[in-house]
Amino acid sequence: KKYRKVLTMCVMMFVFQQMSGINSIVFYSSSIFRQVGIQSTALASLTVGVVNMLGTGATCFLIDKMGRRQLMQISYSSMAIAIVVMAASTLSGTAGWASVMILVSVIAYVLAFSLGAGAVPGLYVNEIAPSSVRGQAGSAAFTTHWIMNIIIGQTFLQLAEKFGISAMYFLFAAWCFGALLFINKYAVETKGRSMDEIAKAFVAS
Repeated sequence: KKYRKVLTMCVMMFVFQQMSGINSIVFYSSSIFRQVGIQSTALASLTVGVVNMLGTGATCFLIDKMGRRQLMQISYSSMAIAIVVMAASTLSGTAGWASVMILVSVIAYVLAFSLGAGAVPGLYVNEIAPSSVRGQAGSAAFTTHWIMNIIIGQTFLQLAEKFGISAMYFLFAAWCFGALLFINKYAVETKGRSMDEIAKAFVAS
């Protein structure tokens, strides 16, 4: 009970990370691009991978300058905007401008994810969990990660066929906005703080 708030934060970090839709977009990027008329799916998918790698590398330089909380706020808000644009463009059909907007929004989404939502939670879990429960917190967080990963991977295409891919994008956008609200209310900044200072900040939040 003493560490319930910390453990809940650790788990929710990875619930929001996976429900943001990143794996659906990366795993099925070729199908997504093909459906909107972008012919070079291999090039588009490669671009997504390279953007993800570059964004993750940039995080290494930004995380101690901007802080964990701010990076996640920027990440989720940018992801939400990008995926709303993606959904709206998909609804517009396969016109030339819509295909370009989908490609641009996918790249923007992946970049935003890699700058915060992708790289920060793993570090954040280790920083907020006291040493006495760090093992349990890490186990709970990464178990959540893989469970959500499997669930989304197994259901995304079926749900997209039933409700439409744009509806799935709007759902992912809603989760991104939810993550932003959750971080704004409950997440504390850990940059430059001792474990005692972090614990006190959690009690006060």
